Amino acid sequence: MQAGGAKSRTVLPGDYLCAPEEFMPGSLTYVRGGEVRAAVPGIVLYDYSSRRVIVKPFHRESPRPVAGSLVIGVVTSVKEDSATISILMDNKWRPFGTPFTGILHVSHASRQYTRSITDAVRLGDLVRVKVLRDTIPMHVSMRDAQLGVLAAYCSQCGALLVAEHGSNMLKCPRCGNTEPRKLAPDYMLRSRGRRRSGEAKK
Repeated sequence: MQAGGAKSRTVLPGDYLCAPEEFMPGSLTYVRGGEVRAAVPGIVLYDYSSRRVIVKPFHRESPRPVAGSLVIGVVTSVKEDSATISILMDNKWRPFGTPFTGILHVSHASRQYTRSITDAVRLGDLVRVKVLRDTIPMHVSMRDAQLGVLAAYCSQCGALLVAEHGSNMLKCPRCGNTEPRKLAPDYMLRSRGRRRSGEAKK
């Protein structure tokens, strides 16, 4: 559904909202591959006067993240040995009043040896991480089994990648591209006929 034809609708994390040329990304949205997407479950609102799109979350705001807590965010930049994450909400999908910056070092990306951070996460991925240090910028980890990528998009065509049973490799249903990730057990899109959680061994 194009943004110009709707005032509001229910969305889930990663849902397409519009092109940046139609509406500027606002609160609890992010840009991936030239598309504005929802960062949290809620109601998307298109402000035609300011030409801005925002997501109004279903849940009330959560307090500031603290060391030891699980949080959800979006990967906003990637280097060879680290990734920057915009921490948006707690593990119950309750947004924080403002985004927090988190740093994920390759040594904390997985319990398995990870040569490059892009073997675990890539730009635009929706991830669940654990806060190790809650001073800014926060240091985070994905080493535990319940942590990892919740949704990922193809680096070539932008489609939502599909997780195959028993593997951390993702496949694009549109162009056939395959990419590695360190997946959370509840990754959002798994191959048809498989259980959604508890399958991939970390």
